[in-house]
Amino acid sequence: MSDDRLDRIEGKVDKLADAIIQMARMEERLVSVFKRMDNTEATLKNWITD
Repeated sequence: MSDDRLDRIEGKVDKLADAIIQMARMEERLVSVFKRMDNTEATLKNWITD
């Protein structure tokens, strides 16, 4: 019986680890998007002021 409980706990820990990895990947994507937006904004400001 304790083996079943341990298996369930391990399964939940594995799911949590997967969720954390997915969140980290999403964060990296968001950082990339925001950097791209900043670069685009800077380029547009340069065009406007020139």
